[in-house]
Amino acid sequence: KLAAYIRANAAFLAEHRAATVALREIATTYRSADGRRFDEAVTEDTAANPPQGDLALLDPAAIFTLGVENGEFRADLDPVRAGAALRGALDGAATDLARLGTIGVDYDPVAYGETLVEIFTRGVRA
Repeated sequence: KLAAYIRANAAFLAEHRAATVALREIATTYRSADGRRFDEAVTEDTAANPPQGDLALLDPAAIFTLGVENGEFRADLDPVRAGAALRGALDGAATDLARLGTIGVDYDPVAYGETLVEIFTRGVRA
């Protein structure tokens, strides 16, 4: 599930480059009427209305929790911290896509995703 999650995110970035850059711009510059950043507004809304069913599994912390529970991942792994690290790494790909594209570098999100698969699967394995 972990490798599939990472690969799906990387494939989405590769297939939707312009939309990814646009969403990143919105997410990094948005402020609500009361001054909250995009991430604050989304976090608050998600806490009040947590995803259910299959949507809940789209949270990387849920993937890490499941892996710890079924013995696939290390028992001492903190799923919330591991999920935050993975989400940050994936979000970093969107930043690189935007930043490197402006200087003409052909950034490969799929290759980046494969690097993340290797790093994270090695780092969490039981």
